[in-house]
Amino acid sequence: MSTSYNVISNVLHHIDAETGTCNEIVIEVGAEALQNYLKDLLFEIQQRPQKREFRMASTTTEFATALSNFFEVRSLVNDEVASPAASSLAARLLRIEEATEKKYGHLKKDRRLLNKGSFLQFVFEGHDGLHYLGVKVEHQFFLDESDFSRRAGIGESHKIYKACKVSFDEVGNVASALVFDTNSSPSAYWWNDFWEMVEVRTDSYNTNIAISAVVKALGPLKKVAPADYTVLRNASVAAFKRVGDMDFDAFVSDVIEGYELSEKAASSKFKDIVKKIKELPATRKFDSHFTLVPSSVSFKKLTLPLTGEISVTFNEDISNIDDKIWSSSTVDGKGVVIVEADKSALSRFKYKPMG
Repeated sequence: MSTSYNVISNVLHHIDAETGTCNEIVIEVGAEALQNYLKDLLFEIQQRPQKREFRMASTTTEFATALSNFFEVRSLVNDEVASPAASSLAARLLRIEEATEKKYGHLKKDRRLLNKGSFLQFVFEGHDGLHYLGVKVEHQFFLDESDFSRRAGIGESHKIYKACKVSFDEVGNVASALVFDTNSSPSAYWWNDFWEMVEVRTDSYNTNIAISAVVKALGPLKKVAPADYTVLRNASVAAFKRVGDMDFDAFVSDVIEGYELSEKAASSKFKDIVKKIKELPATRKFDSHFTLVPSSVSFKKLTLPLTGEISVTFNEDISNIDDKIWSSSTVDGKGVVIVEADKSALSRFKYKPMG
């Protein structure tokens, strides 16, 4: 784990909505494997790019009250067991999971909606102040290597979890609250029902600001590699106009960084652009993980003049536009733009073989 963070206190509860149990697990001083797991988990969540910013719905909620206590005493433990505030949050999580399972459990016909898991709570400090982290790690089944019996436990290499990290300012107010989820999007019961928080930014806002920032960042490529700019712009708009969740870091990796330039001379400029796009969530203040709202994408159609008499108009969400429209030349050197067309469109123009 990074030495810039120091764990001051941590507690662990096993939560099982199926049996209605919430049991504290005492973390023994000599339990080196568990201590290392907790440190690795904390480090992993700290480094996780997929997160969303929230704020407290009120300063009087159970969680807000508990946070005030955690900041004041700098601990989650009282007389070597979980403090009343930490235990109260664990019990609350059980109640919320039981209510969520009762309300939505029928949607998962072959299994339970919420699995048994461990609720880990940390208070830790670093160069940027004091922090609280609450994590629900789902238990997973595995085969014991000694007798191949089926057992349940905490996954060490592949972790499935939901987390909430709160950072305090110098006087104990909540400076920021981030929610993490290994699922495609943060579960509403987790941030709304359990933690009682509200989103800082709406999905519509995130969608609009993010794609606008990406298109603007691609702008310098237009002068040095216009064909690559057209492909990347359309592929980016297409990625934001689909229905589903946006993992911005995965988008950058798959759509932008993974693109192979046709104009090799622009490689250096492109590296700078990729770096700038990766930093956009921080510089333009949008979440890196959100649900897309296609109607909030302002890019619809683009018209490009081909000559003084002819222009071509196309939708700006064609992910593979280079397979639909491309430039070429005839054997006598005449430059042409070729557009893939259906039969009804072809019949409107006189046919001439390439040559």
